[in-house]
Amino acid sequence: SGGLNMRCQLCRLDGNKVTVLHTFDGESVYHIRSYEDYMILPIEQGNLYRRDDNGTITMLRHRSLYPMGFYDFCWCPGHWYALEKKNVRPPSECKIYRDNNEWFHTYDWKSKDMVCMDGNLYLGVTGIGSSDPRNIGSAGLVRINTATKQVDYLAHYSNTWMGGLSVYD
Repeated sequence: SGGLNMRCQLCRLDGNKVTVLHTFDGESVYHIRSYEDYMILPIEQGNLYRRDDNGTITMLRHRSLYPMGFYDFCWCPGHWYALEKKNVRPPSECKIYRDNNEWFHTYDWKSKDMVCMDGNLYLGVTGIGSSDPRNIGSAGLVRINTATKQVDYLAHYSNTWMGGLSVYD
């Protein structure tokens, strides 16, 4: 549990052969985010890593005491943001790091998916109002203004989980 007994791999498909590039402690490489000559690798139930084109792996941030580890990463004008989630079930809590420093902490919801658009972070959130562990609470779409940290709830859905988010041109 907590990534201690789990391993996941970053692989490349070469024709019909799978090449293992690196093995990590954790459940999965949850999202792969590429930028110029490197990739960012948030590890579910693990740490946050960077892999350069030359194959060098660097840990950017060790997960905190949160057992679920890192889920997402994005660039928003002038900064990078990483998302770390605490639990599957309540309490609903997650942290957002900006440029590797704790920037935002919520006890009102949790998230696994985050995108940047027009200078704001958008998160698909779950666990809103779920203080009872038997209740999954509700889900929604949250916008965080990166200049002011103002939180706006843009959508709200009862008794459900939120899916993934994407931004398209």
